[in-house]
Amino acid sequence: MKGKKHLACGLLLGALAAAAGAQGTSNVTLYGRVDIGLRLEDPEFGSSTTAVVSGVHSGSRWGLIGSEDLGNGLKAIFNLESGFNTDTGTMAQGGRLFGRQAWAGIEGGFGQVRLGRIDLVGNDITPAVDPFLTAFGDAGMQSTFSPPDIGRTDNAIIYTSPKLAGATVYAGYATRLDGVEVPGRSNNPWVTTSGVRYASGPLLAILTYEAIHNPAAGAPSAKMVQVGATYDLAVVKLHAIFGTEKDMFTGATVTNSADSRSHLLGLSAPVGSSGKLLTSYQKRDDRTADNADLRVFAAGYLHALSRRTNLYAYVSDADGKGSIATNAGFNRRQYVVGMRHLF
Repeated sequence: MKGKKHLACGLLLGALAAAAGAQGTSNVTLYGRVDIGLRLEDPEFGSSTTAVVSGVHSGSRWGLIGSEDLGNGLKAIFNLESGFNTDTGTMAQGGRLFGRQAWAGIEGGFGQVRLGRIDLVGNDITPAVDPFLTAFGDAGMQSTFSPPDIGRTDNAIIYTSPKLAGATVYAGYATRLDGVEVPGRSNNPWVTTSGVRYASGPLLAILTYEAIHNPAAGAPSAKMVQVGATYDLAVVKLHAIFGTEKDMFTGATVTNSADSRSHLLGLSAPVGSSGKLLTSYQKRDDRTADNADLRVFAAGYLHALSRRTNLYAYVSDADGKGSIATNAGFNRRQYVVGMRHLF
């Protein structure tokens, strides 16, 4: 009797596998990153703190990514990605199950279309031109550039073109930046997001434009432009980014200044076969009466222990002016060491 049950189960599994195969080749991959560090934070105003912190080099996460071959060059694609805090074991992104990404779409010779919770274009393609990859606490460009800080949007549809002569074009729209849409389009903070990424030889260049509708009556939309590039000289890579922000509103900017210009200059250089040095200087120039300028200098080092595990260390010095001159969150030094493992 037991043997018959095993045979029946085997036949059932075989039938299911055959049915799945008949629908086209599909695959699902489980992946993740576990990042943990030790941080000493020394504010100019207030007491220093020492803490175990998560997601320094990159946010700790696990996810599922998959595709199915639909034939005729088409694929169904999806990505579900959940952020978590390694230091506490809690969920990140406000406790969302798949707060980092949750989308499905289709891909073919025309490019790729995704729908769901997705990175804004500015958050997707700018890390490549920041020596600190829009990570590493105060060291990353998210300290002075708002679009990477905004990060991702709900309710989005984003198109990515095929690469043509080294260029990839991105365009997207979200019916509401965060949360569930309410009746009346103008009552929602809807978003347009777009950009171009160009790569050829040692040169990488990006350009992004994003706008967020302000649902307050009569208020103008926030507008953000970023242009950046890297040039790899083999012994050292040059990094430069410039951005402007206009009519920003609360929740959409790193210093709550409505109008600003930001820039970053940096270098990265290999050290032997396993190491890399990073350094950058960035500044946010507030164009309002508050004059809430912010400048950050940072230096760091990465060391690969294997293909999937690396150590990191960095120090950053942030200094605020004007209305944020005595704010401990903008006037501080950070000293951090840690480890990241990929699986």
